[in-house]
Amino acid sequence: MRAARILLVTAALAACAAAAPRSYRLPCTGTEDYRLNDGRDYRGLVNRTATGLICQPWASDVPHPHQIPADPTLGTAGDGNNYCRNPLPSAHDGPWCYTLSEAVPYQRCSVGLPCDPTRAPQIEPVSIEPTSSRQASPLTVTLSCATLGADIFVSTDGNDPTPSDETLYTGPFTINGGGMRPVRAVAYKDGMRASAVAVRAFALELPPLGPVLIRPTPPSDDYVYASPVLVTLEAPVPAADDSAASPPEVMVYYTTDGSSPTVSSPRYVPGSPFWVKENTVVRAVAFASGRAQSAPAAQAYRVDAPPAPQPHVRPNVPSGTVVYGAVEFAFTTPVDTPEYRVTVNGSPPMLLGAAPR
Repeated sequence: MRAARILLVTAALAACAAAAPRSYRLPCTGTEDYRLNDGRDYRGLVNRTATGLICQPWASDVPHPHQIPADPTLGTAGDGNNYCRNPLPSAHDGPWCYTLSEAVPYQRCSVGLPCDPTRAPQIEPVSIEPTSSRQASPLTVTLSCATLGADIFVSTDGNDPTPSDETLYTGPFTINGGGMRPVRAVAYKDGMRASAVAVRAFALELPPLGPVLIRPTPPSDDYVYASPVLVTLEAPVPAADDSAASPPEVMVYYTTDGSSPTVSSPRYVPGSPFWVKENTVVRAVAFASGRAQSAPAAQAYRVDAPPAPQPHVRPNVPSGTVVYGAVEFAFTTPVDTPEYRVTVNGSPPMLLGAAPR
Protein backbone atom coordinates (compact mmCIF):
# COMPACT_ATOMS: atom_id res chain seq x y z
CA MET A 1 0.00 0.00 0.00
CA ARG A 2 1.12 3.52 -0.56
CA ALA A 3 1.67 6.05 2.14
CA ALA A 4 -0.78 8.87 2.69
CA ARG A 5 -1.37 12.43 1.62
CA ILE A 6 -3.74 13.91 -0.92
CA LEU A 7 -4.25 16.89 -3.12
CA LEU A 8 -7.86 17.01 -4.32
CA VAL A 9 -8.99 18.10 -7.77
CA THR A 10 -11.19 21.14 -7.29
CA ALA A 11 -12.33 23.98 -9.46
CA ALA A 12 -10.16 26.30 -7.44
CA LEU A 13 -7.02 24.26 -8.10
CA ALA A 14 -7.83 24.01 -11.78
CA ALA A 15 -8.18 27.77 -11.95
CA CYS A 16 -4.89 28.40 -10.16
CA ALA A 17 -2.58 26.19 -12.19
CA ALA A 18 -2.62 23.45 -14.77
CA ALA A 19 -2.13 19.98 -13.32
CA ALA A 20 1.33 18.49 -13.77
CA PRO A 21 0.58 15.35 -15.82
CA ARG A 22 2.02 11.94 -15.06
CA SER A 23 2.57 9.26 -17.70
CA TYR A 24 2.68 5.49 -17.48
CA ARG A 25 4.30 3.08 -19.95
CA LEU A 26 1.82 1.20 -22.10
CA PRO A 27 1.47 -2.42 -21.11
CA CYS A 28 3.56 -4.68 -23.38
CA THR A 29 4.27 -8.37 -23.02
CA GLY A 30 7.34 -8.15 -25.29
CA THR A 31 10.39 -5.91 -25.37
CA GLU A 32 9.63 -4.20 -28.68
CA ASP A 33 7.32 -1.20 -29.01
CA TYR A 34 4.67 -1.72 -31.66
CA ARG A 35 0.90 -1.78 -31.58
CA LEU A 36 -0.61 -3.37 -34.72
CA ASN A 37 -1.23 -7.09 -34.62
CA ASP A 38 0.32 -7.65 -38.07
CA GLY A 39 3.50 -5.79 -37.05
CA ARG A 40 3.50 -3.36 -39.98
CA ASP A 41 4.40 -0.59 -37.51
CA TYR A 42 7.27 -2.56 -35.94
CA ARG A 43 10.49 -0.49 -35.91
CA GLY A 44 12.51 -2.47 -33.37
CA LEU A 45 16.07 -3.79 -33.59
CA VAL A 46 15.56 -7.56 -33.79
CA ASN A 47 17.57 -8.82 -36.79
CA ARG A 48 17.37 -12.58 -36.40
CA THR A 49 14.53 -14.91 -37.22
CA ALA A 50 12.69 -17.02 -34.68
CA THR A 51 15.16 -19.88 -35.34
CA GLY A 52 18.20 -17.63 -35.03
CA LEU A 53 19.01 -17.00 -38.72
CA ILE A 54 20.60 -13.62 -39.46
CA CYS A 55 18.42 -11.32 -41.58
CA GLN A 56 19.45 -10.18 -45.04
CA PRO A 57 19.66 -6.35 -45.42
CA TRP A 58 16.62 -4.95 -47.20
CA ALA A 59 18.82 -3.00 -49.57
CA SER A 60 20.58 -6.21 -50.71
CA ASP A 61 19.53 -8.88 -53.24
CA VAL A 62 21.99 -11.45 -51.94
CA PRO A 63 21.38 -14.25 -51.44
CA HIS A 64 17.68 -13.71 -52.12
CA PRO A 65 16.51 -11.26 -54.79
CA HIS A 66 13.29 -9.38 -53.96
CA GLN A 67 11.19 -6.41 -55.06
CA ILE A 68 10.71 -4.67 -51.73
CA PRO A 69 12.08 -1.10 -51.92
CA ALA A 70 14.24 0.52 -49.26
CA ASP A 71 11.43 2.82 -48.12
CA PRO A 72 11.43 4.81 -44.84
CA THR A 73 7.66 4.49 -44.62
CA LEU A 74 8.08 0.69 -44.64
CA GLY A 75 10.98 0.76 -42.20
CA THR A 76 13.27 -0.87 -44.79
CA ALA A 77 15.49 2.13 -45.61
CA GLY A 78 19.23 2.19 -44.83
CA ASP A 79 22.16 0.23 -46.26
CA GLY A 80 22.79 -1.71 -43.07
CA ASN A 81 19.13 -2.15 -42.16
CA ASN A 82 18.52 -5.85 -41.72
CA TYR A 83 15.89 -5.54 -39.01
CA CYS A 84 12.70 -7.57 -38.97
CA ARG A 85 9.82 -5.75 -40.67
CA ASN A 86 6.50 -6.49 -42.32
CA PRO A 87 6.32 -4.40 -45.49
CA LEU A 88 3.83 -6.93 -46.98
CA PRO A 89 1.07 -7.21 -44.35
CA SER A 90 -1.25 -8.74 -46.93
CA ALA A 91 1.08 -11.73 -47.19
CA HIS A 92 2.52 -11.99 -43.68
CA ASP A 93 0.85 -11.77 -40.28
CA GLY A 94 3.87 -10.45 -38.38
CA PRO A 95 7.44 -9.08 -38.71
CA TRP A 96 9.77 -11.22 -40.83
CA CYS A 97 12.92 -10.93 -43.00
CA TYR A 98 14.87 -12.52 -45.82
CA THR A 99 17.71 -14.59 -44.38
CA LEU A 100 21.39 -14.95 -45.23
CA SER A 101 20.84 -18.68 -45.47
CA GLU A 102 20.50 -19.82 -49.06
CA ALA A 103 18.33 -22.69 -47.84
CA VAL A 104 15.78 -20.47 -46.12
CA PRO A 105 14.53 -17.50 -48.21
CA TYR A 106 12.58 -15.81 -45.43
CA GLN A 107 11.26 -16.53 -41.95
CA ARG A 108 9.14 -15.00 -39.17
CA CYS A 109 10.86 -13.12 -36.37
CA SER A 110 10.18 -13.39 -32.67
CA VAL A 111 9.56 -9.80 -31.52
CA GLY A 112 7.00 -10.43 -28.80
CA LEU A 113 3.38 -9.40 -28.80
CA PRO A 114 2.29 -5.89 -29.72
CA CYS A 115 1.55 -3.31 -27.06
CA ASP A 116 -2.09 -4.11 -26.55
CA PRO A 117 -3.68 -3.05 -23.26
CA THR A 118 -6.29 -5.77 -23.61
CA ARG A 119 -3.56 -8.40 -23.28
CA ALA A 120 -2.12 -6.98 -20.08
CA PRO A 121 -3.40 -7.69 -16.57
CA GLN A 122 -5.63 -5.02 -15.08
CA ILE A 123 -4.99 -3.28 -11.77
CA GLU A 124 -7.35 -4.18 -8.96
CA PRO A 125 -10.14 -1.65 -8.30
CA VAL A 126 -9.54 1.04 -5.70
CA SER A 127 -11.34 0.51 -2.40
CA ILE A 128 -13.05 3.59 -0.93
CA GLU A 129 -13.69 3.65 2.81
CA PRO A 130 -16.12 4.02 4.48
CA THR A 131 -18.39 1.83 2.41
CA SER A 132 -21.69 3.25 3.68
CA SER A 133 -22.91 6.21 1.64
CA ARG A 134 -24.79 8.09 4.39
CA GLN A 135 -22.28 9.77 6.68
CA ALA A 136 -21.93 12.72 9.03
CA SER A 137 -19.78 15.70 8.09
CA PRO A 138 -16.82 16.10 8.37
CA LEU A 139 -15.93 12.74 6.81
CA THR A 140 -12.47 11.13 6.59
CA VAL A 141 -12.02 9.07 3.42
CA THR A 142 -9.37 6.36 2.95
CA LEU A 143 -8.36 4.74 -0.35
CA SER A 144 -6.41 1.53 -0.98
CA CYS A 145 -5.47 -0.78 -3.84
CA ALA A 146 -4.59 -4.46 -3.64
CA THR A 147 -2.17 -4.17 -6.59
CA LEU A 148 1.26 -3.61 -5.08
CA GLY A 149 3.00 -0.45 -6.30
CA ALA A 150 -0.03 1.06 -8.02
CA ASP A 151 -0.49 4.84 -7.81
CA ILE A 152 -3.97 6.03 -6.84
CA PHE A 153 -5.50 9.23 -8.17
CA VAL A 154 -8.64 10.79 -6.77
CA SER A 155 -11.10 13.60 -7.47
CA THR A 156 -14.04 15.09 -5.58
CA ASP A 157 -15.43 17.38 -8.31
CA GLY A 158 -17.50 14.72 -10.08
CA ASN A 159 -15.00 14.17 -12.93
CA ASP A 160 -12.84 11.08 -13.44
CA PRO A 161 -9.33 11.77 -12.09
CA THR A 162 -6.40 11.93 -14.50
CA PRO A 163 -2.83 11.11 -13.46
CA SER A 164 -1.16 14.26 -12.10
CA ASP A 165 0.72 15.46 -9.03
CA GLU A 166 -2.39 17.36 -7.94
CA THR A 167 -4.63 14.28 -7.92
CA LEU A 168 -2.14 11.79 -6.45
CA TYR A 169 -3.51 10.14 -3.31
CA THR A 170 -1.04 9.80 -0.47
CA GLY A 171 -3.25 9.43 2.59
CA PRO A 172 -6.68 9.87 4.22
CA PHE A 173 -8.43 13.16 3.47
CA THR A 174 -11.41 15.04 4.90
CA ILE A 175 -14.60 16.19 3.16
CA ASN A 176 -16.65 18.95 4.77
CA GLY A 177 -20.17 19.98 3.86
CA GLY A 178 -23.64 18.68 3.30
CA GLY A 179 -25.47 16.97 0.44
CA MET A 180 -24.10 14.52 -2.14
CA ARG A 181 -20.28 14.55 -2.34
CA PRO A 182 -18.76 12.22 -4.99
CA VAL A 183 -15.37 10.55 -4.63
CA ARG A 184 -13.85 8.95 -7.74
CA ALA A 185 -10.55 7.04 -7.78
CA VAL A 186 -8.43 5.15 -10.31
CA ALA A 187 -5.07 3.35 -10.08
CA TYR A 188 -2.17 3.28 -12.59
CA LYS A 189 1.03 1.25 -12.84
CA ASP A 190 3.64 0.74 -15.55
CA GLY A 191 2.95 -2.28 -17.72
CA MET A 192 -0.62 -2.78 -16.52
CA ARG A 193 -4.05 -1.62 -17.55
CA ALA A 194 -5.52 1.12 -15.41
CA SER A 195 -8.09 0.00 -12.88
CA ALA A 196 -11.76 0.64 -13.39
CA VAL A 197 -12.84 3.98 -11.94
CA ALA A 198 -14.20 3.45 -8.43
CA VAL A 199 -17.05 5.76 -7.46
CA ARG A 200 -18.78 6.43 -4.17
CA ALA A 201 -21.24 9.27 -3.57
CA PHE A 202 -21.45 10.20 0.08
CA ALA A 203 -24.64 11.76 1.38
CA LEU A 204 -23.20 14.01 4.08
CA GLU A 205 -25.28 15.38 6.91
CA LEU A 206 -24.09 18.55 8.60
CA PRO A 207 -24.10 18.44 12.40
CA PRO A 208 -26.68 20.57 14.23
CA LEU A 209 -25.69 23.94 15.56
CA GLY A 210 -23.98 23.94 18.92
CA PRO A 211 -25.70 25.50 21.94
CA VAL A 212 -25.89 29.23 22.53
CA LEU A 213 -23.49 30.41 25.24
CA ILE A 214 -25.25 32.48 27.91
CA ARG A 215 -22.89 34.67 29.92
CA PRO A 216 -22.05 35.27 32.67
CA THR A 217 -22.12 31.86 34.30
CA PRO A 218 -22.92 32.02 38.03
CA PRO A 219 -20.11 30.62 40.21
CA SER A 220 -22.57 28.07 41.64
CA ASP A 221 -26.18 27.00 41.24
CA ASP A 222 -27.21 28.81 44.43
CA TYR A 223 -25.24 31.97 43.74
CA VAL A 224 -27.23 35.18 44.27
CA TYR A 225 -26.32 38.38 42.46
CA ALA A 226 -26.60 41.49 44.60
CA SER A 227 -27.24 43.76 41.64
CA PRO A 228 -28.79 43.47 38.16
CA VAL A 229 -26.90 41.19 35.75
CA LEU A 230 -25.88 42.24 32.23
CA VAL A 231 -26.43 39.13 30.07
CA THR A 232 -24.69 38.41 26.77
CA LEU A 233 -25.58 35.66 24.28
CA GLU A 234 -22.93 34.12 22.03
CA ALA A 235 -24.04 32.38 18.81
CA PRO A 236 -22.46 29.01 17.91
CA VAL A 237 -20.09 28.73 14.95
CA PRO A 238 -21.55 26.40 12.26
CA ALA A 239 -19.50 23.44 11.06
CA ALA A 240 -17.44 24.02 7.91
CA ASP A 241 -19.11 23.36 4.56
CA ASP A 242 -16.72 23.22 1.57
CA SER A 243 -19.67 23.23 -0.84
CA ALA A 244 -21.00 26.60 0.39
CA ALA A 245 -19.68 29.94 -0.82
CA SER A 246 -19.97 31.44 2.67
CA PRO A 247 -21.08 30.25 6.11
CA PRO A 248 -24.78 30.67 6.92
CA GLU A 249 -26.02 33.47 9.16
CA VAL A 250 -26.76 32.22 12.66
CA MET A 251 -29.74 33.85 14.42
CA VAL A 252 -30.29 33.60 18.17
CA TYR A 253 -33.72 33.91 19.82
CA TYR A 254 -34.29 34.08 23.56
CA THR A 255 -36.90 34.35 26.29
CA THR A 256 -36.87 35.51 29.90
CA ASP A 257 -40.43 34.50 30.83
CA GLY A 258 -39.81 30.76 31.21
CA SER A 259 -41.19 29.81 27.78
CA SER A 260 -39.22 27.93 25.13
CA PRO A 261 -37.70 30.24 22.50
CA THR A 262 -38.83 30.05 18.87
CA VAL A 263 -38.33 32.20 15.79
CA SER A 264 -41.22 34.32 17.11
CA SER A 265 -39.30 35.14 20.31
CA PRO A 266 -37.13 38.25 20.66
CA ARG A 267 -34.05 38.02 18.44
CA TYR A 268 -30.75 38.74 20.09
CA VAL A 269 -28.67 41.39 18.34
CA PRO A 270 -24.92 40.72 18.73
CA GLY A 271 -23.29 43.39 20.87
CA SER A 272 -26.56 44.32 22.59
CA PRO A 273 -26.58 42.72 26.06
CA PHE A 274 -29.65 43.03 28.26
CA TRP A 275 -30.25 43.42 32.00
CA VAL A 276 -31.70 40.79 34.30
CA LYS A 277 -33.00 42.51 37.44
CA GLU A 278 -34.86 39.70 39.17
CA ASN A 279 -34.91 35.94 39.43
CA THR A 280 -35.01 34.84 35.79
CA VAL A 281 -34.27 31.85 33.58
CA VAL A 282 -32.77 32.97 30.26
CA ARG A 283 -33.42 30.46 27.50
CA ALA A 284 -31.89 30.67 24.01
CA VAL A 285 -31.78 28.68 20.78
CA ALA A 286 -29.91 29.20 17.48
CA PHE A 287 -31.16 28.80 13.91
CA ALA A 288 -29.34 28.82 10.54
CA SER A 289 -30.33 27.98 6.98
CA GLY A 290 -29.59 24.36 6.06
CA ARG A 291 -28.69 23.37 9.63
CA ALA A 292 -30.61 21.69 12.39
CA GLN A 293 -31.37 24.12 15.20
CA SER A 294 -29.27 24.05 18.33
CA ALA A 295 -30.34 22.32 21.49
CA PRO A 296 -32.05 24.80 23.85
CA ALA A 297 -29.66 26.50 26.28
CA ALA A 298 -30.80 27.81 29.65
CA GLN A 299 -29.20 29.77 32.45
CA ALA A 300 -30.90 30.63 35.77
CA TYR A 301 -30.04 33.88 37.53
CA ARG A 302 -30.95 34.63 41.16
CA VAL A 303 -30.95 38.35 41.74
CA ASP A 304 -31.55 39.98 45.15
CA ALA A 305 -30.98 43.60 44.18
CA PRO A 306 -32.37 46.42 46.36
CA PRO A 307 -35.14 48.55 44.85
CA ALA A 308 -33.81 51.14 42.46
CA PRO A 309 -33.61 54.57 44.15
CA GLN A 310 -35.89 57.26 42.82
CA PRO A 311 -34.27 59.81 40.54
CA HIS A 312 -34.37 63.50 41.45
CA VAL A 313 -36.26 65.77 39.08
CA ARG A 314 -35.62 69.51 38.92
CA PRO A 315 -37.51 71.77 38.93
CA ASN A 316 -40.07 70.25 41.29
CA VAL A 317 -43.39 71.30 39.72
CA PRO A 318 -46.40 70.36 41.90
CA SER A 319 -48.95 68.10 40.29
CA GLY A 320 -51.78 70.02 38.60
CA THR A 321 -49.70 73.17 38.07
CA VAL A 322 -50.35 74.87 34.73
CA VAL A 323 -47.09 75.90 33.05
CA TYR A 324 -46.97 78.23 30.08
CA GLY A 325 -44.02 77.94 27.71
CA ALA A 326 -41.22 75.41 27.67
CA VAL A 327 -39.85 73.88 30.84
CA GLU A 328 -36.48 72.16 30.98
CA PHE A 329 -36.22 69.29 33.43
CA ALA A 330 -33.01 67.79 34.80
CA PHE A 331 -32.80 64.18 36.03
CA THR A 332 -30.26 62.97 38.57
CA THR A 333 -29.87 59.22 39.26
CA PRO A 334 -27.57 57.28 41.58
CA VAL A 335 -24.39 55.91 40.03
CA ASP A 336 -25.44 52.27 40.45
CA THR A 337 -28.81 52.69 38.71
CA PRO A 338 -28.68 50.37 35.63
CA GLU A 339 -31.03 52.51 33.54
CA TYR A 340 -33.83 55.06 33.85
CA ARG A 341 -36.89 55.95 31.82
CA VAL A 342 -39.25 58.90 31.65
CA THR A 343 -42.87 59.29 30.59
CA VAL A 344 -44.62 62.47 29.49
CA ASN A 345 -48.40 62.90 29.63
CA GLY A 346 -48.91 59.18 30.07
CA SER A 347 -46.78 58.20 27.07
CA PRO A 348 -44.87 54.87 27.15
CA PRO A 349 -41.63 55.09 29.16
CA MET A 350 -38.64 56.21 27.13
CA LEU A 351 -35.15 54.87 27.92
CA LEU A 352 -32.99 57.95 28.39
CA GLY A 353 -29.73 56.30 29.21
CA ALA A 354 -27.80 53.95 31.44
CA ALA A 355 -25.69 55.14 34.28
CA PRO A 356 -22.15 53.79 34.53
CA ARG A 357 -21.81 50.89 36.91
